[in-house]
Amino acid sequence: MLRYTCDICSNDWSDTEPLRSLSCGHTFCHPCIQRHLEHDSPRAFCPTCRAGPILQYHLRPVFVTVSAIGTMDPPAIGQGSPTHQHDVAAIEAALVGIKLDNEERLADRHEATQLQLARAREEVEGLRESLMASQAEVEKYRNQWEKEMGESSWRAMKLGGELLDAHKELTRVTRELKRAREEMDTFKTKYDELSAKVKAAFQSF
Repeated sequence: MLRYTCDICSNDWSDTEPLRSLSCGHTFCHPCIQRHLEHDSPRAFCPTCRAGPILQYHLRPVFVTVSAIGTMDPPAIGQGSPTHQHDVAAIEAALVGIKLDNEERLADRHEATQLQLARAREEVEGLRESLMASQAEVEKYRNQWEKEMGESSWRAMKLGGELLDAHKELTRVTRELKRAREEMDTFKTKYDELSAKVKAAFQSF
């Protein structure tokens, strides 16, 4: 029969103690690895190879029939008993299951990472195109502004004096307009008074 020894407590496993294996392939008795996980959580690592960190769901049961340890006959071991072959097959099946599970997890993670990278590339490409379009628009307006400034620079010097005269004229017109409005208000008041007097005179007849 195979001999199973826990690397934590160095005790042989009995028939009633369940086994637990980690993603790295190392196997321990359930009480020891559970105490190790609770004591060092959330930074618990494999006690044998320090792989990890390990979490509760990483503990996988290994269904192996373990018989009491007795005096083993070397020739019998060499020949390989059916129970020995069954135990080896069970462990190999458990390790294959762990390997397949890890490969599936890695494949899913790789696919998700590739999808995120593709989305990130699309976003970067979109931002790059938007930036290039904005730069082209800015360059267009800058060239247009420089052209207009060049064409109008000589006009600015010529119109400088005219603008000053126009400002003075505008000030004068504004004053005259204000005075005209005041006179209009005065005329309106007088007109209203005269209209009231005329109306009163007609009503007296």
